[in-house]
Amino acid sequence: LCVLVPPAGTLLGILYLAMSDGLFDGTSAGKRLTRLRVVHRITFTPCTFKESVLRNLPFSVPATFLLLPPPVGAVLTTIVGLPLVALEIYLLYTDPEGYRLGDVLADTTVVAPLPPKQEEPVTSSALRNMRRHTAAEPS
Repeated sequence: LCVLVPPAGTLLGILYLAMSDGLFDGTSAGKRLTRLRVVHRITFTPCTFKESVLRNLPFSVPATFLLLPPPVGAVLTTIVGLPLVALEIYLLYTDPEGYRLGDVLADTTVVAPLPPKQEEPVTSSALRNMRRHTAAEPS
């Protein structure tokens, strides 16, 4: 679609990038494959579309420059995107909880599901325990 109708394909890609974590109860396509979920950091409710847009701003904002004609769009995407990605990586490794910039903006975190052998219902305390085990892993 991007090749046939460049602005439409790029715009659809940016929209998916911005809202993907709000799909399917906090799971984007990739998170669904890896059995991860984005939840609100305090309530542990699945990520909403609003939280998804906030969480993915550091990636979707630079991508919007791709809607500009080449090479201007690519240059601006690089100029704006590289510092944001560098900040994401820096925060990911220096934040005590392992949050990236998008998680801080949206007040979200990524959690792993309960192991399949457990039959107890998922509660907020169970999710908090899972989060403690995954806090050191990058999101």
